[in-house]
Parts: sequence; C-alpha cells; structure tokens
Amino acid sequence: MKKYTPYDEAYKLLFTYPEVIRDLLTSFIDKDVLPDDLDFSTLSKVQNEFVSDTLDKRLSDIAWKINYRGEPFYFLVHLELQARVNKLMALRVGVYELLLLQALERQDKNFTAKGGLPPIVSMVLYTGEEPWNAEQNLRGLFHP
Repeated sequence: MKKYTPYDEAYKLLFTYPEVIRDLLTSFIDKDVLPDDLDFSTLSKVQNEFVSDTLDKRLSDIAWKINYRGEPFYFLVHLELQARVNKLMALRVGVYELLLLQALERQDKNFTAKGGLPPIVSMVLYTGEEPWNAEQNLRGLFHP
C-alpha cells in the first residue's frame, strides 16, 4: 500500500489545472527541447489507471496530453509525486510510460499522422527531505 504524505492530495489538486501544467512545461523544460507550436488550449488529462497484459493494476499520479501542430498527436506529460527516495524510480516511471503507451495503442493504432509513438515527458516531483540520490534514467540502473 502506498504511503501518502500530507501534501500528496494538494499537489494532485494543483496539477489538475491546465495552466499549471503549461507553466510547468514552459518553465522546466529547455526551450530547445519544447516545441514552440504546442497548442496549450488542447491540454487534457488522460487515464492514469492501467492494467498490464498480465492483469496487474498500476496507478500513476497524473498524465496529460497536448496537441502539436494541429495533428492528432499526443505529447504526454506524466507527473509522479514522490516523498521518499526510490532507488528504482526510473524503472517505475518507465513501466508507467510503457503502460500508458500500451493503453493508447489499444484505443488508437495511429498515434500521430505518421503512425509513430508519441513523446512522453515524465517528471518526478520529489518533496522529501533527504537529497535525491537515485538514478534518473534506466541506463544507470543496469549493472555494467
């Protein structure tokens, strides 16, 4: 069972507002990475409860999509709220990203005009007191 901090529900509420997501993206993602022509008026939440092929249920905290260049294109923003350092957080976020893609694939085989997978921006909002010292990507989790 997941342990919640007193702030979890407040953060979840805060990140239900499209304006907050817009400001988060434009403030924390390098302007060279974030496309100029994202249509922030199309920000909408997507499902955050997933069932794997083996019927395991997973729940991420928040997920959004946004249109890009007027195409039926997903630009997914996945936020994970974390109060303690989790050494395998990169793996956990990766699992959520893959489950999200799998859920979208079940709904629509053509994510973009070219039929490719949509990009995902995953952010972990860490509110703990000790410094974050876990790997920030999957590559760092593998034994050399």
